[in-house]
Amino acid sequence: MKYISHILLFLFFCSGLPTLQAQEQIGGDIILNDTAYALGNNVQISDDGTRVLVSGYGNSFQGFSVYDLVGGAWTPQPAFAETEFPKQASSYSVAMSSDGTKIVVGSVVNDLENNFGKVRVYHYNTGNWSLIGEAIAGNSDSELFGHSVGISDNGNRIIVGARLNSERSDYGGRVAVFQFTNGSWSQMGESIYGETEGEKEGSAVAISGDGRRIVMGSNAFGEPFRVNFGKMQIYEWSANTWVLKMTKSGALRDHFGYSVAVSSDGSKFAAGATQMSFSDGYVKVYRGRTAAFEEIGGIRGANNQNLGSSVALSADGNRIAIGAARANSVINSSGFVVLYDFKGGKYDYLGIIEGLPLFSKFGKSVDISGDGNFLAVSSLDYQYGVPGSENGVVRVYDISNFNSQNPESGGEGSAIPIVLYPTPASTSIFCANCEDVTELDVFDVSGKLLLSFNGPLPETLDISILQTGIYYVYLYKNETDPEVKKILKQ
Repeated sequence: MKYISHILLFLFFCSGLPTLQAQEQIGGDIILNDTAYALGNNVQISDDGTRVLVSGYGNSFQGFSVYDLVGGAWTPQPAFAETEFPKQASSYSVAMSSDGTKIVVGSVVNDLENNFGKVRVYHYNTGNWSLIGEAIAGNSDSELFGHSVGISDNGNRIIVGARLNSERSDYGGRVAVFQFTNGSWSQMGESIYGETEGEKEGSAVAISGDGRRIVMGSNAFGEPFRVNFGKMQIYEWSANTWVLKMTKSGALRDHFGYSVAVSSDGSKFAAGATQMSFSDGYVKVYRGRTAAFEEIGGIRGANNQNLGSSVALSADGNRIAIGAARANSVINSSGFVVLYDFKGGKYDYLGIIEGLPLFSKFGKSVDISGDGNFLAVSSLDYQYGVPGSENGVVRVYDISNFNSQNPESGGEGSAIPIVLYPTPASTSIFCANCEDVTELDVFDVSGKLLLSFNGPLPETLDISILQTGIYYVYLYKNETDPEVKKILKQ
């Protein structure tokens, strides 16, 4: 009777939710799906968790929105800027200062012939947003200037990626840093260029709180030979020039540098690799101030998870949020976000926030507040060149209750959590990170046992005998209490 009592207790407390949650959603879902535009390309959250900046993709007069938490709900601020590309499918990238009063917006058009873009910075004061200086344009109409952006804590320094720049090599990419002085934006030092063909330097960028350290990713590094190692580089501002401090490359087809992040204090850096071969994905974290940099964490996903599609660090770098949007998966899955804390010289698993059935690629973008207590996550999917296919959502969570001792969070030193996919499923499901599972049981909503598998589990679990509906999966590891997942059979 242990199965029946467990599932009834689970249903009583969870009211149909797939797992007990250690996080609380703040406000409601942020959704703005116009005819040919949706939010969710990038998301940023202020340190106090009360302001969210989110950009989108498609045809839009502004391309981004600012939301404030008012009375427990996310309230959009009136539009205050207009893009040059309202009738062209455009991608918008954003970043926000720690106090939420300054934002940088990159707007780019990618129509295969003209890949141009511009960057603007805005300041919030006495209830209004105003443009700081003039718009910053790229070196050419084909470099995708503004594809990625970052901003310092006080908003006076910004970093911009132009991943298709071809000044030094075809689609080698470039990165530039600008500082606001004497009423205008001026470039700090020389641009940093990708030196090899197809490298796409600036695919991802980030800047430390004081603006002295920057990190950039070129996830297509190795493209001329179709090896796509990818790489991330760290630079430091010294003696009026950008000095290279570290370069790390991935392995064959890793696409290392797909996402990057830096802690506000500039001591920790993270980079994600989505991996083309099996789309497992991984994230590596490095630490260094004045001495040599060292790797202090490595977190790996499972098949088709695309772990590392996005990454964010708290101000001190001790809490990390990683998105697994499965952008390259052949399986339509909702994605998830996983959280870790740095303790005792290693990153301990805290918990997982699973995606939403109606939205794919949850974890497309993530951001975490300076104190690590608030998390913003976006989902965005679309078919290139198909207006109206855009679909996106943003959610904000209070994650202050996550801790490595929480039994719902996996315990200290835990591995990547178990994930069942796809859901909804038709004839079979895959169980990721199930190597230690000794038994898997499937129940219907009444608590009736319908399927049972004993470990080691096969790679694919046949559920074709199940009728359309909701089912609960109990996964046992040795003598521990089961982990419960919900699946949908279609």
